[in-house]
Amino acid sequence: MSITDRLRARLSKLKQGYEQGGNQTINIIRSGTIIRHLEDWCVEELIQVGISHRDISTSFKASGFFKTKKQDVAVLCKKFNCSRHGRIPPLTVNVRSQLSSIQKNFDTLYERLIAETLNLHLADPEHVAGFLYLIPLWGFDEKALKKGNVQLNENYDRSKYVESFEKVNLRSSPKNEEWKYERVCLLTVDFSTDPPEPVVGLPSKELDSTLYHSLDTTRIWRCLDYRDFFSDLVEKARARFGEECI
Repeated sequence: MSITDRLRARLSKLKQGYEQGGNQTINIIRSGTIIRHLEDWCVEELIQVGISHRDISTSFKASGFFKTKKQDVAVLCKKFNCSRHGRIPPLTVNVRSQLSSIQKNFDTLYERLIAETLNLHLADPEHVAGFLYLIPLWGFDEKALKKGNVQLNENYDRSKYVESFEKVNLRSSPKNEEWKYERVCLLTVDFSTDPPEPVVGLPSKELDSTLYHSLDTTRIWRCLDYRDFFSDLVEKARARFGEECI
């Protein structure tokens, strides 16, 4: 199976759980059931690019500059009792999603996104930080969903999301831009299809002027491409810490 096939399988389970939630949808989201499908996919893909399952944690609490916070997915150092990475692992991937009420939550999302990577990079400038954010191509109507009706009718400024996520993407050096991530993935998904179809950042009909009205659709938007997200993160971590660590 390809990374796209594995992702589609996870998205199908996520979609089924979300759409069948009815008036319990909010409780399902708060319980972490929805986001767990993405976390499991992250673990699966890290293993695919050479990370051992025993070196992956979904409960690691990293001691950052401002606060200690549990990381959604952490790649631990292979060295036994590594003093350097006892407080912050060499690589983390944090996972978030927003399936409805998208436009009104942008400011809170973006501020939190920047704060999370600052917290890690100010404590360890060489830390490799990844951020995966799931967003639908068309947002779900939450009120209709509570009544058992699935409606994908929320329109929003997609171009703003892509441009904003690209600004914090691809931190190239541990010496500056602590507010950036080594790699960001804005996982935009068309949930109207079965299985759901992820959008990629290549010039295509999915990035047309109707859906992305102010975006330059002739260029590649790296934040929209999930296919090299994990391999890119692991490559950066190995370059900084060596294969004896990652």
